[in-house]
Amino acid sequence: MLGLVATSATLAAAAAAAAAAAAGIADAWRWRRTARRLARDATDARLAALGAELNAHFVVNALNTAAELVHHDPDAADRALTALGHLLRAALGRDGRREIPLAEELTLLRHYLAVERVRFGEGLVVEWAVEPEALVARVPPLLLQPLVENAVRHGIAPRRSLCAGAPRGVVRIAAARDGASLRLTVSDDGVGLARAPRAGVGLANVGERLRALYGAEQGLAIAAAAPRGARVEVRLPWRPAAGA
Repeated sequence: MLGLVATSATLAAAAAAAAAAAAGIADAWRWRRTARRLARDATDARLAALGAELNAHFVVNALNTAAELVHHDPDAADRALTALGHLLRAALGRDGRREIPLAEELTLLRHYLAVERVRFGEGLVVEWAVEPEALVARVPPLLLQPLVENAVRHGIAPRRSLCAGAPRGVVRIAAARDGASLRLTVSDDGVGLARAPRAGVGLANVGERLRALYGAEQGLAIAAAAPRGARVEVRLPWRPAAGA
C-alpha cells in the first residue's frame, strides 16, 4: 500500500512537473511570438519612415525639375508637369506595399524618365536590358528611380554643363535573374565618381531599405564604369510575385 501511495505521489509530481514544463514552453512560445511581432512592427515603422523620407525627397526634386523649365521654356514646363502628374499618381498609389513586381517599378521609372526627357531632350538616351523573366520579381517600390535620378543628376547633367558640345548622355538599366538572386544595374557614361561622388538622400535611403527588408541577402555596390561614368548594382533575393 505504501508503495502504491509513493508511486501515486511520484506520478502526481511528474505530472505537475510536466504541466509546469508545458506551461513554460507555452510562455516561451508566446514570448518568442510577441518578440517576432514587435520586431516586425519595428521594421514596418522604419520602412514607413524611410518611405516618407524618400517620397518627400522625390517630390521636391521632381518639382525642381519642372521649375527649372518654367523660366526659359513654358511649353516644356507644361509637358514636364503633365508627366510629373502621372509619375506622382503611380508613386504615391502603392497602398503601403513592401514590394511590387519589377514590371510595375519600371512603369514608374518610365514616368520619371518622361520628366527628365523634357528637360534634356535628345541629350538623354536610355537603354534597356531587362530580361522578361525578371519582370515578375518582387522589388521595393521606388528602388530604381533614385538610382536613375542619381545617374542623371550627378553623371549626365554635369557632363553636359561642362561641355556645351558634349555627346548625348546614356543611362542603361538592366535586370536579370542570377540563380537565387535578382540583379539590377543602373549605369551611366557621365563624369564619373571622382568628379561627382554619388552620395545623398536617395542612395542612402535605398541602402537602408534594402538592409531592413533583406538583411544579409541583399547587396548594393557603386563603382566606376568603363570607359567612363558610374555603375550601381543591386542584388536582391529572387522572389517572384504571386501567381507568376
